[in-house]
Amino acid sequence: MLRNDLSNQKGRDSPPIYYVGLIEPLFNLGDFVACDYAQILIFSYYDQDELDEMKYYGIVVYIDYSYHEFMDEFVYEILCLDGQKRYFMESELCRINP
Repeated sequence: MLRNDLSNQKGRDSPPIYYVGLIEPLFNLGDFVACDYAQILIFSYYDQDELDEMKYYGIVVYIDYSYHEFMDEFVYEILCLDGQKRYFMESELCRINP
């Protein structure tokens, strides 16, 4: 994938590389999405009731386009229906069709 080819060769203190124009995010500003933290909890034990409480719904209000070597996907800021802003990885989101 192209994302793996984007490495910052100058070192950790250099400015971040940006995805803009290279890779498009899967979700756009204003998209209504379901957010599920359970996607990353596959190696831990949780009750099903606890997992149901960890699912949120909201609107994408910000997309972080910067590239980080330790992440291979975009980070989204979601304004959830309970009024809180939370951050999710691209793999934790699912678009809700209107």
